[in-house]
Amino acid sequence: MPDVRKAHQDAMATYLRLAPFFKTGRFYGLDEMTHLHVHPAKPAAVINCFNLETHAVEREVEFIPEKYGLNGERSYQFKGVRSRSTGKGYTMIFRVPALGHKLTEIEAI
Repeated sequence: MPDVRKAHQDAMATYLRLAPFFKTGRFYGLDEMTHLHVHPAKPAAVINCFNLETHAVEREVEFIPEKYGLNGERSYQFKGVRSRSTGKGYTMIFRVPALGHKLTEIEAI
């Protein structure tokens, strides 16, 4: 049980740190399993990617900053996922564990 407790504590710490994205940011449902939250004041966003399957999945997610009210002239970095720049934005690769979740933080640089 200590591992479960630690996982819950870590998840709550992450939620509290990112609360402005979830509480007052703009929400976009990219699809049923992928949700984007744009920070209310900063050039930043987070993406939650969920997996309800009983096996791990890999998902490709397109991020076009202008589509979500962010400045497309700026460059962005992605924490926790592989990403590559495309002609109109970025593509991220999410590896999501079975019955799990993967979060990335996006920040203008």
